[in-house]
Amino acid sequence: MTKTTSGHPERRRVSTLLPVRYQVSIIYLGDSRIRPDMSSDPAADMMIPPPYRCRYRLLEHVGADGAERSVAPLTPIPNQVREFDTGATNDAAAKFFSAGGTAVNPTRDGVYKVMVTDNHGTRTAENLDLLGNNGDTNSNPAYYKARGWMGDVIPAVPFRIVVRRFIGNDQFDVPAGFKAVVQVKDAKEELDQNDGRRRTFLNDFFKKYNRNDGHDTEGDDNMLARFAQDSELAREANQHGYNATKVLRKLTYASQPLIATSSATLAQQQWSDTSPSQAAGSEARAAKFDLELKDETLPNGTTVKTGIADFVFTPWPAGGDNHRFLIGLFKGSDDIRDTREQRRTVQLTDDQNSVIRKPRMYTTPRFVFWRRIEWALCVLANNLDENALDWDAIIAMYRKCFIEVSRPAHFTRLARTAWRQMLRDLIPQNATTTPIFNDDTKWTDAVYTERFFPTDLHPLPELRGPQDANGRDTFGNSMDILDQCMRRAIRQACTGFSLPDPGAGDAQTKQHDGNGAYMFLAHNTRPMTFLGAYTGDRMFWFSRPPDSPSANATSTGAHEFAHLRSIRHSFTRTDSYSFTDNGGTNKSIEVINPRNGNIFHHDHDGHDAFACLQAYTRPLNAEPCGLCALCLRFYDRTVLQQAANYKREIDQRYGTPILAAVTDSGGSATNAGDTLNECTGGTLNLAIGATVDVLALGPEFRFTDRGGTASDGRLNLTWYRPQPITGNGFAHWSKNNNRCGFAVARDRTSGVCVRLTGASAGDCVVSCTFNGTTVRVTIRVA
Repeated sequence: MTKTTSGHPERRRVSTLLPVRYQVSIIYLGDSRIRPDMSSDPAADMMIPPPYRCRYRLLEHVGADGAERSVAPLTPIPNQVREFDTGATNDAAAKFFSAGGTAVNPTRDGVYKVMVTDNHGTRTAENLDLLGNNGDTNSNPAYYKARGWMGDVIPAVPFRIVVRRFIGNDQFDVPAGFKAVVQVKDAKEELDQNDGRRRTFLNDFFKKYNRNDGHDTEGDDNMLARFAQDSELAREANQHGYNATKVLRKLTYASQPLIATSSATLAQQQWSDTSPSQAAGSEARAAKFDLELKDETLPNGTTVKTGIADFVFTPWPAGGDNHRFLIGLFKGSDDIRDTREQRRTVQLTDDQNSVIRKPRMYTTPRFVFWRRIEWALCVLANNLDENALDWDAIIAMYRKCFIEVSRPAHFTRLARTAWRQMLRDLIPQNATTTPIFNDDTKWTDAVYTERFFPTDLHPLPELRGPQDANGRDTFGNSMDILDQCMRRAIRQACTGFSLPDPGAGDAQTKQHDGNGAYMFLAHNTRPMTFLGAYTGDRMFWFSRPPDSPSANATSTGAHEFAHLRSIRHSFTRTDSYSFTDNGGTNKSIEVINPRNGNIFHHDHDGHDAFACLQAYTRPLNAEPCGLCALCLRFYDRTVLQQAANYKREIDQRYGTPILAAVTDSGGSATNAGDTLNECTGGTLNLAIGATVDVLALGPEFRFTDRGGTASDGRLNLTWYRPQPITGNGFAHWSKNNNRCGFAVARDRTSGVCVRLTGASAGDCVVSCTFNGTTVRVTIRVA
């Protein structure tokens, strides 16, 4: 039985028994589809999304060994849940949330990397603000926004949904009035690339901050708005998936590209906001796009109308976040599979003609966001070569934090003559220094190979600089000289490689030049005790000590690189004490004071802080801890450290404190020769007018330093960051009466003590509450 239909004359007679099916596919349009806006106005950059300038690549995983390939323009993105992929897991992955779907990954899944280039680093003028004490309230995302950098790191990944209509095996026009509905699922956090304590920390964090707080993560665990400076592009709390109407935006062209070609003239305005209206009456946070009907020429020369919908994906660029699209086809409020054509129920298929049965939808692989940070240049001093450190080890380390670090694009060597001239220019010439510089025997190749500062210069005040509290030379001047040598060597090398000087002009202030990090590697920087420093403007120097393996320089290079990413220190100084616990056991311990301006224990996982890459107590194979990993991924550390968010959990990882009384050796205002005796739950006798200093110490941790020495350490919790030295920094201390006075003692390098002074006869109970646990000592005044 047949009937006459409208359409192409040669194909007007169609069997009414043949089914009608709509074939859906999604195509990646390519990273050059959208024209960048090169404006760098910081005010415009505060917009979400900001003016688009991002450089990125889309990469596809193609093997279990981690192999990947670039995704070319017009590449189809496959449907991951096919008709015969059965089971509850696949059902949940392929259904909209309103139909009972979840963010679980299907049994057969694919992975794409959105690799965003982020070649920014803290600037010299603000280096200490972001990395030092002021960093307690200085958010890295806010830092990017204020400097007009967000447009460089928020990508706009363009896709096209293509809908074709078939009756039997023949393609026909797609009628008007159809809408593509897209839901964005937040797939399960990737943890497999992490190990040890870092993985434990991350698992605990995402267990707390998935959609159902406190449950094992099965998705809905990406960057929350609170950790992204309340960006509209981040995920809302307690919600399934993402609000697709905010992160998927309609792509508008000046000239609509053809369906099967990659050329297009793009409009100055690249996209407009997606309509916030609901689709199908149930997907309140899904984006819907009207299908535009475009002519498509078939191989037989026939022209049919094909439906397309172009959009860009612009989420908050947090490394490691997983996203998946589910795509359905609707007519009005009806799923197309609830409609009938040719007197039969309409089918929906994917681009491989696999039937998508209701309530499943077209389900894409995961899109995982990464950052690529390029090393533009390495200047090698003291006859070092490219193998002075293990580049592959650094690359592998940062991949665990969803950061791809490239081997330096350019290497150059600082010539011995240039080295000598730099030091001559930077060290004041006088009756002592000039004869040294004029003596060729002190500037031979053997001297240059041995060290950066010739030994004849070491005693000179021009290198020593200010002394510390113990009268020891700090060699601060030599550090300044080395920094100036680094900048000069990099500037000269940039000229040879046609690179912009990172310490001058727009390359310094705006950093939109696209170049990455610049480093200076020396062999031996003694007499300094410093092994490296990040000086700002994407530049850092570090050294390979003469008596250490390449692993030492590798660890230092990775450490300084983390500073470029605004990661602060963990523990940089320890003070040795003889410590006796309540059981009478005596041992030497290292005490770490969080009041020190270079120690930021709230930036790090308490279970891993001694062995974190940013601790001076770390072993040679140290890597970033779990909290470092989050911050490297662009989580806002200042929000993490708020009590209502994760500060309480950070504290808990440092454990319950003990109390210890300090016995002053009397020989110094510092801790030299002082001893500690545990007094938790005990009684200390104190005369009226006399004083005793008490510390709150964290649990004991065993750590192995870079030299392989094993030690026991405790964190001084008497006062702790990020509170100021007065006020809330001591809010966790109290006493039950005024029989003893309470004051802050700051005269010990080991840190702040609570100084108790006998006031009147009787007992006074002093309490310290940390981490929900209170410990006490009784002060008996007589």
